[in-house]
Amino acid sequence: EEKRKILESLEVAKREAGDAAKKMAKMVTKGGGGDGGHSEFTKDQLATQISVLKGRLACPVCNHRDKNCIVTRCRHMFCKACVDEMIKNRNRKCPSCGQRFDNKDVEDIWL
Repeated sequence: EEKRKILESLEVAKREAGDAAKKMAKMVTKGGGGDGGHSEFTKDQLATQISVLKGRLACPVCNHRDKNCIVTRCRHMFCKACVDEMIKNRNRKCPSCGQRFDNKDVEDIWL
């Protein structure tokens, strides 16, 4: 149940990031929103919003790959490459909370 909620919140964040990117592209194409320059958001605000939303999807360890696996003991998510590296180096503690985990505690997720 908790895993489903986490996956749903990540899907919402991903959708919001895509929507914000589309809205920003549309505003740039129309020269500021197409309503005489009075848009709901400025380009800087939209760029900031996109960065924040993309940050929610990024692995907190490497900050450049998307989250694609979950440590089931603590429900924190990372990219598979970072988790595999931690397991390989026998550093089997969650980087976010320090909870110990094993190979069997890691599951793939799809966003």
